[in-house]
Amino acid sequence: MPPPQPARAGVPSSPSGLLATLLDDAAGRDFYQQHYLRTPFAGCGTAKPFAGLLSDAVLAQLIATTSCELTLVKDGRCHPGPRPHSLPQAWGFHQDGYSLVFRHAEQHHPAIAAIGGRLALELIGELDAHVYVTPADHFSFGWHYDAEEVFFIHTAGVKEFYLRQNTVQPDPVPATMTRDLAPERETSPVMHCRLEPGDWLYIPRGWWHMAKARTDARSLSLGLLVPTPLTMLDALRRELARDPAWRQRMPPIGRALAPGDVDASERLWEALAAPAKQLAAAFATPSMSDRWLAQHHAQAVGLVQAHDAMGIVSHPSAFAPIDAPGREQPHHATSHRE
Repeated sequence: MPPPQPARAGVPSSPSGLLATLLDDAAGRDFYQQHYLRTPFAGCGTAKPFAGLLSDAVLAQLIATTSCELTLVKDGRCHPGPRPHSLPQAWGFHQDGYSLVFRHAEQHHPAIAAIGGRLALELIGELDAHVYVTPADHFSFGWHYDAEEVFFIHTAGVKEFYLRQNTVQPDPVPATMTRDLAPERETSPVMHCRLEPGDWLYIPRGWWHMAKARTDARSLSLGLLVPTPLTMLDALRRELARDPAWRQRMPPIGRALAPGDVDASERLWEALAAPAKQLAAAFATPSMSDRWLAQHHAQAVGLVQAHDAMGIVSHPSAFAPIDAPGREQPHHATSHRE
């Protein structure tokens, strides 16, 4: 069984965002100008304010919450049996080399929700938080990529990350993700990054990555699905579905239903002319995007307020950023060919 982690609230009481805690002014400028939405970036020691977030008590709470999705995975293979229902049961699998992966953890723990909510407010996106508890000398999932911008907050142990740019399926969205990601087709150079407690790593959407624990390790993965034009189109579609005019059936376009000399494709084109103009007009006005932003803001604020309402935030001094002198800054990652 891994050594127990102390129970300690994991959200700074300051209203400032997550990145304001992780980045000083100079590093922040570098991150936003050179790395965000482009290339990986790692920070050294500035995530130590969140060291107690993934305590044994938090893990026990997530396990006891049966609606929390818990996957057991060992070196790329998922355990086919039922999930454990207690922390001692989970440690038994952990000793056998299985990582504990808690999915959608923001739905089940308010401190995780608050951290992710602040990130969602800073960068604008849909949050999906996972917790990884990985035994030494093992990895959870093999080479893969995500549609989200991923922020790993490393709280315990040592973990080696391997990353490479995606030239097979760049800029993925959930609709383009397939079960077989075909990592064997990738030829880009491999980058390496070592995370110790208090370090953090940003991985842009689409970048291949895998991680191996050198010692028993715990990490919080905050995935942020940043909006695309498709996001706005989906939001507009939900609004239009409430309009009876958009639920009307199209006029007959098949030859069997509307015999004549006009080609079916021309009939369809004519029928779509008016909706196309309405669609263009909807995108040309700021009200639709304003409504989407207001809805997103309300959801993210709700995540933060749910935590604050429980009154479990520790004293601010307990979560002041901690410097780690003498450590090499890992955001200058080395690269090599596989």
